[in-house]
Amino acid sequence: MAYSGSTEVRAYSAAYACAFFIEQKFGAPSAYVPPDLDPEGGPRVPLQSLKLHAELAGIGARSFAGDILLHPEFGFMYYASVFTELELPADQPMADNPCPAPSCVSMYRSIGRTPCMKFCPAQCLEGEVDEQGRQKKSRYDMALCAELTQEYETVPKMLAEAVRDEVRSRGAEGLLDPDRKMLWYKVSAGSGAWFAQCFECMRVCPLATQAPQADVISRTEPVRAAAIASQTKKD
Repeated sequence: MAYSGSTEVRAYSAAYACAFFIEQKFGAPSAYVPPDLDPEGGPRVPLQSLKLHAELAGIGARSFAGDILLHPEFGFMYYASVFTELELPADQPMADNPCPAPSCVSMYRSIGRTPCMKFCPAQCLEGEVDEQGRQKKSRYDMALCAELTQEYETVPKMLAEAVRDEVRSRGAEGLLDPDRKMLWYKVSAGSGAWFAQCFECMRVCPLATQAPQADVISRTEPVRAAAIASQTKKD
């Protein structure tokens, strides 16, 4: 299952609720798959690869941007996973990888790099595009990414905001905001939350920014139109 929005916390919450719903509604044993690491496998070894789950389910395909999954309709999404014994029809992986986008191929032909490779502040992304405009090789330097990204934005920014807040209790509340709790949890669990937190690759990615459902305003237009029509009918 996938979620297109601002935080993975909601995706995990939805998956947790989904497991409960399946058990209560259909009586089929179900379990939410946590994004933690295997305590016996060591650092960077997940209990299950949520990325692989999502890829096999057709939620996205691996991109030049550090293997981030991208979908041509929704762009960049957060995803979560549930194990269940409920019999469901299986989805299929995407037939074609939308990365690189046509504009990225043009840029690669011109300068030898795609936008994510060029604008990555850590310069941890490398790759090659073949003659058909498809991925030929892709390399992501996780260590180099980790070295810079936390200096670049996320954690220092959150800590600075808390320190600057004149009301101490409010600063502490900000650090424990629901959208930030998952970061601290993942850091304490060693689950790789230090990586890819600057999101510069996504800011310059045409798939992440220009996919039809990537824009929250466009995505909610049908809901707003239905609400207006309902109100008009009542009036």
